[in-house]
Amino acid sequence: MTMKKILLTFVTIFSLTIIVQAGEGGIMLNPQFGAFYQKGFNGVLELEFESRYFHSWNVYLDFCNTFRYCENDHTFFCEETFWDYQTAAIGVAYKHELVRWRNANLKARLGFDLGADYCKKDDYTFYMSVEVGFELSYTLKNRVQLCLIQKNDFCFLTRDHFKNGLLVGIKIPLN
Repeated sequence: MTMKKILLTFVTIFSLTIIVQAGEGGIMLNPQFGAFYQKGFNGVLELEFESRYFHSWNVYLDFCNTFRYCENDHTFFCEETFWDYQTAAIGVAYKHELVRWRNANLKARLGFDLGADYCKKDDYTFYMSVEVGFELSYTLKNRVQLCLIQKNDFCFLTRDHFKNGLLVGIKIPLN
């Protein structure tokens, strides 16, 4: 009788380890939108590949628009200065999970991107940046995740050398 219990326990544990995987192999589409501290808007379209233990690798497209204060009508949203400076880049990031709760997790994010910036005065130039930040995600019942992303960009060869912002996004599972 004891041997049957031990064997049944062993088979149950072995079958559960085969069936249950720690977020391995998930692919998610993640659009994000937010604002930067220095009068800018940011949009990111990200493809996330989960690896073991909820860590993930991301490939993303990043677009940022920085605008200036309008001298004519004393607003931020005038036509001649709103599209004053833009950056567009493609990048890769790694997210390392720091803390996991029941339906939420906190990840540290480290990324690198390359692209171009456009200024009305200078035309197009080369742009690159290193990104460091945090991501807080909450999982809903249908595996869709809501995220809050804190982002710090250290930019090289460009007008704005440091960008700090907050973005919101939604992760849609593709598999």
